[in-house]
Amino acid sequence: MVDGCLSLMTMHYSDWGKPVLPSRGKGLLTGEAPFYRCYVCNDGKYLAVGALEGAFFTNLWRGLNLEQPMPDHMRPDTWPAMTEQFERLFASRSRDAWVKHFEGRDACVSPVLAPDEVFEHPHVQVRFPGSDSYATPAIPHYSRTPTMPGVTDGTDDSYAVLRALGLSEAKINKAVPETSNVTGLEWPPVKPSQP
Repeated sequence: MVDGCLSLMTMHYSDWGKPVLPSRGKGLLTGEAPFYRCYVCNDGKYLAVGALEGAFFTNLWRGLNLEQPMPDHMRPDTWPAMTEQFERLFASRSRDAWVKHFEGRDACVSPVLAPDEVFEHPHVQVRFPGSDSYATPAIPHYSRTPTMPGVTDGTDDSYAVLRALGLSEAKINKAVPETSNVTGLEWPPVKPSQP
């Protein structure tokens, strides 16, 4: 189990202590951001919201029919008031009513399914046809997909790729920043709280 947990956390370790994940329970991906967390609905079921990118957040905001101007959602000082508003709104309907409301809106809103609901969900039925068991193996459905991933090569090949595409050295030097290898998550642009 530890192996699996460590594997799932790989992308987050390099972000620890940075603006996106400054400390335990703080940051963009921890549930602190109102547009990236779960909400309880009036039937006691939960709804997951993952509208990080601007287009998804815009669709979420519009889908909630909010009258006030849309805030800059990447400013943490806007999060407490937005969280209260979202909690109140999502608690006003059932989970399934919200799912139906957001259907086709591309707002990254989805149901949080209980274990006894999982195999009834249309997506799961397509991926695991005829299954109703928790023991269903997670096997890729692609015949040519290797079962073991290859070794990750972190070499920066930006110059070689751009040369192969026919770009001149001048254009390449203009296009590639001096430090093109970035460690840790630099996006999204979380902005500091405003006084």
